[in-house]
Amino acid sequence: MSEQTIYILLTLAAFASSSRIASEKSCTCGSVTELSCVALAEPGVPYRSIRWYKVDEENNLRGLVRKRLAPQNKTVEYYTGLIRHVEFVSENSSNIIMSNVTKMDSGRYICFLAAPLGHRNQEGEVFLRVDGCQVKELDYHSKELLELVVAIILILVSLLIFTISYVFLRNVLKSSRKKLIKEHLWKMSHPQGNMIYANGLKTLESVYV
Repeated sequence: MSEQTIYILLTLAAFASSSRIASEKSCTCGSVTELSCVALAEPGVPYRSIRWYKVDEENNLRGLVRKRLAPQNKTVEYYTGLIRHVEFVSENSSNIIMSNVTKMDSGRYICFLAAPLGHRNQEGEVFLRVDGCQVKELDYHSKELLELVVAIILILVSLLIFTISYVFLRNVLKSSRKKLIKEHLWKMSHPQGNMIYANGLKTLESVYV
């Protein structure tokens, strides 16, 4: 069994043995927001660490930050693949702050108090709602649709240019062909053509008058 599998199993077991309290918070777009850890810590329990997660659209936990709670070790660690930078308010605080929040920051956040053996883990859930954001970017599906429309337009423009070029070239060739046919027919109807004399170019009619 790999270390990653063991870690996932331990995390699931820890959450299964914890109790959760939920709250809700609203903020405006672009502001600095503080998320309070509403997990109820039992008095006298030396919790090992506090962790913050965000719940993604697939209901998976995405790690944000972790702080050790040992008296001589308040180390703050960030998870690999961090999706959003957050900071603890202070060394002795369980709350986190986020700067310049956007619509993407809306969602569920979980603070988790990891208890030692023999005690119950505690966790709190905060639902963050960010208001007042103007949509500046299209979502993923809209971008795909836009790319498809642009590709279709480019194809249509290319076909139009090809059609115009083809018609123009066909008309040029047709005109040249008509000209060559007319010249050929004229030569066939005037087999002797023009006769050259010392006094210059004269037609047959001028010679026999």
